[in-house]
Amino acid sequence: MIAPAAMIVLGSILFASAGVFAEEQDSALADMARGGNGHWGNRVNRLPWVVHRFGPFISLTVLFWVISEVRKR
Repeated sequence: MIAPAAMIVLGSILFASAGVFAEEQDSALADMARGGNGHWGNRVNRLPWVVHRFGPFISLTVLFWVISEVRKR
């Protein structure tokens, strides 16, 4: 029973990390499409997913656990 639990924890960490990275990339692409690529300046550090990474990471981790629990039944 320990091996499946460890895989679920590892999978949730990888899933959440990929999700946070994708959110950052989506925000950056949307900002580039809106304002162009020429004047990034300090705006990249103020994007919402760059400033607040912990909340989405925990949310995606819990989402992974819920989905894995539903699929297990």
